[in-house]
Amino acid sequence: MLGVVTCVGFLIHVYSVGYMAHEEGYWRFFAYLNLFMFFMLVLVLSANFLLLFVGWEGVGLASYLLIGFYFKKDSAATPVKKPSSSTASATPASSLRCSSSSRTSAHSIFPPSSPPSSNTLSGRAASSPPSLFFSS
Repeated sequence: MLGVVTCVGFLIHVYSVGYMAHEEGYWRFFAYLNLFMFFMLVLVLSANFLLLFVGWEGVGLASYLLIGFYFKKDSAATPVKKPSSSTASATPASSLRCSSSSRTSAHSIFPPSSPPSSNTLSGRAASSPPSLFFSS
């Protein structure tokens, strides 16, 4: 996995040199890209859960910075201004930041279980298992 991350990161750097040649903030983009690569390597090489968590959160931070690189363009800056609820709740640390501003109720994410069906099949209730993401 180390070889895959390093090779793909190298190819991204080579492509980015030409793609970003005439952009403002050239140094800032490569600082964010190298930060992303550092945390990705920490994530891949971690030997315990603490380093795994640091790498995971670091990759999230570096992704946030790379997505917001064109902060002067409204079309590119909009996703960084307010993260969606699915992105914001992806990690424990980010869910702590967004827990007070969340307007989603628990029932819309985890619907209440329905009572058992009255239909029986071989003496047992014929019901599907509860779904966590889709309500029927």
